[in-house]
Amino acid sequence: MNDIHPTLNHACGVPLTEQIVSHFEGLILSGRLADNTRLPSGQALAVEWGCGYDTVQRAMNLLAAKGIVRRAPQRGTFVNASGACRSIGVLFGQSLTGTSSSFVRTILSGIEHKIGVTAGFSSAACNSSPGDGKRWSVRAYDKLNAGNDDPHSGIHHLLADMKYNDFAGFIGLSLYFNNENLLKKILEKPLVAMGFGSYGCVQFDFAGFTASSVRALAGLGARKILYFRTAAESPNAFIDCNGIFDAASECGLPLPEIVQLHPNSASPGHPLEEEADSAMMAKIDKMDATTGLVISDDFAARGIAMALLRSGLGSGKAPHVLAWQNEGIEHYYGMPIHRCIFSMDAVVDRLLTALWQSISGKPEPAKATIQGRISLAQTQSNNS
Repeated sequence: MNDIHPTLNHACGVPLTEQIVSHFEGLILSGRLADNTRLPSGQALAVEWGCGYDTVQRAMNLLAAKGIVRRAPQRGTFVNASGACRSIGVLFGQSLTGTSSSFVRTILSGIEHKIGVTAGFSSAACNSSPGDGKRWSVRAYDKLNAGNDDPHSGIHHLLADMKYNDFAGFIGLSLYFNNENLLKKILEKPLVAMGFGSYGCVQFDFAGFTASSVRALAGLGARKILYFRTAAESPNAFIDCNGIFDAASECGLPLPEIVQLHPNSASPGHPLEEEADSAMMAKIDKMDATTGLVISDDFAARGIAMALLRSGLGSGKAPHVLAWQNEGIEHYYGMPIHRCIFSMDAVVDRLLTALWQSISGKPEPAKATIQGRISLAQTQSNNS
């Protein structure tokens, strides 16, 4: 029991309460203090550590709130290792309340469902499982791309919560690449991310999306292709364009026209669907039944459908439209929309598997590429 007594540093600037909490967390979570061990009284600890009784009480209350100890009136404070709750932090670059944030909210919901708060990572949820019997919780932090200077950035809440929660690891979604690298240094815990290009443990098959979309549209009679692109304009990030050009050549179609949209610049007053609506109206005179539209975002597809409907393009002369769909996110378009459907469960499964591999100290699995499946619309109202 000698290592139960921490050496408190009264001059380091870290509150004594935090030092005590951190010390006991380390002892209990590492197994050096066995379950049901009775701790000395608060008064005895205060004398031993040379601090106030209230300081010890605050520390014990925080440990009890985290489930690491349990307090029994008239009996004392006991180690509750089996009840300790560990946290997974989910970090979002954008706001969770934004009009175009349904994708990241769906991923968060999937992570919460598969981790749960009592069963931990279930073996049915991901390919690897801790199997440690501990309780797990999910804590979300958004607007991290806003930076430290923004008072609304979730980084401030994250850093505060790290003092009182046992984070096992983190999942990053829609983070800037530079922000992800910075967070890895700050957090000092495993961080896995869904990325684009060369980073992240999971990414979507953009080239496969555009290529399969062109082939499907050509099969429906499209003789020319417009691609409404929402991927970021950045060096070496045009794999989707390569896919669409290769498939057009394969199908004997002319070089597709690329219409670049800018989702990251869309403000609440001018969302992506409005930008897509305007871009579609600028091309409306070129639309007929031999045109195929490929759209890499479901919100953009909603704006394009609105422009087509407003322009009076009926079923006889309407272009064929094929849009990206994140499975489980529903939109009403008012006209036939063919879809390339991507599984959100597959994304969640891959993120959790990679995270547990990192937490366990095992080699992170190779990057996974999520492929979509083409679904051809048959009705006038479709969910995407």
